Amino acid sequence: MKLKSWYNNVLKVDFIYKVNLTNSYKIPTIKKVCINICSKFIIEYPKRIFYYITAIKLVTNTNPKICKSEKSISSLKLRKGMIIGLKLSLKNVFVYDFMYLFIMLIIPNLKSSNKYNIENKGKCMSIGVDNLLQYPQLDNKFTKNVKAVVNLNITNTNITLSKILLSGMQLPQK
Repeated sequence: MKLKSWYNNVLKVDFIYKVNLTNSYKIPTIKKVCINICSKFIIEYPKRIFYYITAIKLVTNTNPKICKSEKSISSLKLRKGMIIGLKLSLKNVFVYDFMYLFIMLIIPNLKSSNKYNIENKGKCMSIGVDNLLQYPQLDNKFTKNVKAVVNLNITNTNITLSKILLSGMQLPQK
């Protein structure tokens, strides 16, 4: 809730002063956050997907959806119907709860190690994370690195407005 109150009390006022928006509905917001996890470890040992499911449940307080392959690919040793990963969409209040912990715990570690990839295309920002399991909820019970892609979907299509929103939330930009 801290990030949501920061957005309502500080960032909205900044948008009105900096950009001179005439309508408060033109202020960009983060509509949803999508988290995608795919690992070779999941494909080789499909029974161990519960490791990833419990880790994501502890971090986000929501159940992820298990993704299965739609067709066979022989070069990847993948058959139709095999488990290939997890996906999760966070909306409304869950977005700001997850983003607060993500900004405070994961982003500083990413900046120091330079192990992130950011793509900003106006409506969507993608952050590739090498280890998503650096949260205090997990308490060193999970030892494997979980590589994930975190996608932020923003309501506004203007790239400058989305950059102001993301810089106001202390997210890194390239």
